[in-house]
Amino acid sequence: MSYTGDPVQRFIAGIGQDYLSLRFKENHFLLSLHLQNFLLKFFTRHLRKFFFLHATTIGTESFLSVKNQGRETQGLFLTFQKRLENMKNQLKKELSKITDFKEPKISLEQYMTPPALAADMVFTAYMQQDIKGLKVADLGTGTGTLAIGAALAGAENVKAFEKDEEALSQARKNAEKLGVKEFIDFIECGVEEVEGDFDTVLMNPPFSVHSDVGLDFWGKACEISGKVYGISPRGAREPIKDFVGNSNHEILGVEAYSIGLPPSYGFHTEESRETSVDLIVTGKVNKE
Repeated sequence: MSYTGDPVQRFIAGIGQDYLSLRFKENHFLLSLHLQNFLLKFFTRHLRKFFFLHATTIGTESFLSVKNQGRETQGLFLTFQKRLENMKNQLKKELSKITDFKEPKISLEQYMTPPALAADMVFTAYMQQDIKGLKVADLGTGTGTLAIGAALAGAENVKAFEKDEEALSQARKNAEKLGVKEFIDFIECGVEEVEGDFDTVLMNPPFSVHSDVGLDFWGKACEISGKVYGISPRGAREPIKDFVGNSNHEILGVEAYSIGLPPSYGFHTEESRETSVDLIVTGKVNKE
């Protein structure tokens, strides 16, 4: 699956056992049932004269088929697209409330994942059925941005691992401030000590293009989960691809971003540094 373009233009998938199915011409979208009430009200109030609605239940799956009888299909998609944009923007707004590292440690390559990037990352995982109702791990959580994002997006449980005690303390405060403390277990340990079995890993690990720093995160992530969403600098793309290719995972998608990082250390002189990064998505290889 390609992860290019805006997330709302990608395949849209709901979460859980029950799904809402909408068919617009050749396009087929699956939406999580938490949007069902909104959509049903929208159809009934505004589009009943333009659309034929047919609801069915097959096993545990509930389907709502929509057939266009006029020229309103595109208008409906744009309205729903706006709804999704609002969801992502709200996530970005909440993550913007997170307090950054007070004194980032250069030895740990600490910097906070920018809220826009974190929101897009969590939103992408959410739309791919990899967040809601699932067990999620955040390796090297720092001040908790990705863990908190996963909790806000409806993860059943999030375990956030971090070896820096000061960062972990701030992460706990951030989770409490955003009202998701009860959904996140913060664990102080190095990545090599991480244990567990998770559906999804979200991470923004330290990485140097001049060494193997960061590959230990990818190795652990592939070991403990079925899907991995990881941020890496552009120059690390090929080493990570090679590493994942020799693991029990495979690359599912790579999306390029350009982000502005504020000055984190005393030797940074620019107000903001443009940095090219990748969102790399991997999944466990099914050998059956």
